[in-house]
Amino acid sequence: MPLGFSLINLTCDKTLKTVDIAAFALNAALYVALGVLISSVFPISFEGVRFWPQVIIPAVFAVVFGPWVGGFGAAVGIFISDVSLGGSPLLSLMAGITSNFLGFWLIGYVANKTINLKSSTVIYGMVTVICAIVAYVYTNLLAVGVIIGCFLFYSAIVMWRKSKWLSYEIGSVVGLLVGSIIIGLVVPVYTRCFLRQT
Repeated sequence: MPLGFSLINLTCDKTLKTVDIAAFALNAALYVALGVLISSVFPISFEGVRFWPQVIIPAVFAVVFGPWVGGFGAAVGIFISDVSLGGSPLLSLMAGITSNFLGFWLIGYVANKTINLKSSTVIYGMVTVICAIVAYVYTNLLAVGVIIGCFLFYSAIVMWRKSKWLSYEIGSVVGLLVGSIIIGLVVPVYTRCFLRQT
């Protein structure tokens, strides 16, 4: 058995079944196909980061088939789509694979757990404060406002309604927050280190 699969078995105490491998392959294939299609029709990007609504695919696979299927499918899918669309393989390895794997792994993991609402809100509040301070030091007040606004919106929605989807909603916030932080940290470093200004 390859080392990667044996590590997965040790980590999640579950052997990969044939359905997991098929789901992983389908997840990656759909992520690539829809990614290339949407990026070809709507070539929208901001600072080198493409408009990417197809993140719903690995999110669904992560919840239905588990975090490993969602995370690995997203990681492989983003790498193939980045290279297919002419992106940098190095940047995809540094930012795309790591952010997609961790982000969708977290969505699948948290979505299948029972969530303590108060604890998760307090933790998200602490992360918001840290991110707002970093944004204030390195960017501008608009970024700080967006970060704080997202937390306030999250708090209002979560506190005012009880939902059977609460674990999925919090998993999505956590996963996309972690993925966004990785991209936000790695892309500027990559730009400064590997792209020469003329």
